[in-house]
Amino acid sequence: MTRVKAFDCRWSIGASVALAIGFAPLDAFAQAAPPPTPPAAPPPAAAAPAAPAAAPAPAEPAPAAAAPTPPPPDLAPAPPPPPPPAEAAPPPPPPPTEDEKLPSIDVGAWLRAGLQFQNGNDPKKLNDQHFDTVYGELHLGGKVHKNVSYTLNLNANGFAGTAGIMDLVIGLDFQDEFHIWSGQLLTPVDRTNFSGPFFISPWNYPGVFVQYLPGAPVITPHGEDHNGRSVGSVVWGDINKGFFKYYAGMMNLQNEQQSPLFSGRLVINPVGKEPGYYGSSTYYGDQNIVGLGIGGQYQHKGSIGPAAAAGGPPPTKDYGEFNADILAEFKLGDSGTLTGEGAYYHFAGDYEPANDMFFLVASFLTPNVGPGKLQPMFRFEDATRKAAAATGTPGETLTQEDVQLAYVVKEAQMRGLIGFSHVDWKQDGGAPDKIGNAIEIGLQTIQF
Repeated sequence: MTRVKAFDCRWSIGASVALAIGFAPLDAFAQAAPPPTPPAAPPPAAAAPAAPAAAPAPAEPAPAAAAPTPPPPDLAPAPPPPPPPAEAAPPPPPPPTEDEKLPSIDVGAWLRAGLQFQNGNDPKKLNDQHFDTVYGELHLGGKVHKNVSYTLNLNANGFAGTAGIMDLVIGLDFQDEFHIWSGQLLTPVDRTNFSGPFFISPWNYPGVFVQYLPGAPVITPHGEDHNGRSVGSVVWGDINKGFFKYYAGMMNLQNEQQSPLFSGRLVINPVGKEPGYYGSSTYYGDQNIVGLGIGGQYQHKGSIGPAAAAGGPPPTKDYGEFNADILAEFKLGDSGTLTGEGAYYHFAGDYEPANDMFFLVASFLTPNVGPGKLQPMFRFEDATRKAAAATGTPGETLTQEDVQLAYVVKEAQMRGLIGFSHVDWKQDGGAPDKIGNAIEIGLQTIQF
């Protein structure tokens, strides 16, 4: 009995192992199958039981699943559409062109006020006072194209009670060396006219003797009677950023009854440079400069005499003018700035108020004294006219001396001054001298 039970036990174990192997997971078939369990020894003959069933053979490993055959190309499913691309950022705007970067308009306000101490009935005396300068300018300008500029400047004179257009200019600016400006603009002839009253050291223009002596003449080149302006066109150029400049103008075109005025100027600066159309008679020490200029004018029948008593047309002669000027300004280290200027004019024409005129200016700009600088200045002017029997005009000489002390806070943009002027008008024929004395207190501001 004991052996039968032992055999049954061994058979059961073997069968169990075989069944376990037969149902093993397919992924275990990659390993080698274990060897079959050997059969148990046969029992003794006396008790010969039935032969045990053979152990089942290990199962063959199942073949790996074959990869599915792809369908023919014409039956292959269409690939899914690609995902929509992310929305691209808009391209950056193109860089602005030169024209787009041009400023639309520039605005500036220029103001001058002057109080004069003088007796209008007796110009030698200083026992009265009045404002002789109440003046302002409004400047507008800019570019509509890199080669097209415009200027519209208005002015008002409270002393004279006038207001109107000072400059109205359209400029064709092809390059620095060649421009054509047309409209009402500064007559190109001398440095003083290009500087204007705001950019000269003295308070008033040279040759304007009437400023301090009523009845005295105004002696300036032609084309400057309307704030230094005339209507016409000017061809001009700036070579090497202001080293050399030329101007050729045909002016006085607003007057159909007169011939055109031809006016021109040449400037060279061996020291320093003055770029652009305009100029200055002082740079307040911003640069050392030596500027040399010559100018000339011609106008057919442009020298006009007084109207005839019978009411006929006034007599006329051809007019001509030549001038030369020099400006020298040097900064003396930290000690200040020394400025010297001189100009000479010759006028041809029987009816001109003078045949020759010259002026000299000397000034010195000190180092800072408080928020500004002191600038003492002296100017001497002399104008002469020869007697002309043909026209019945006597010979005469006008001289003027100006002594002034300015306080310069911000160069031409803010300065004030006090000065004394003396005018002496001598005429041939024993006529008594006419004398004018005046004290001037002036203030000017410029806002660009």
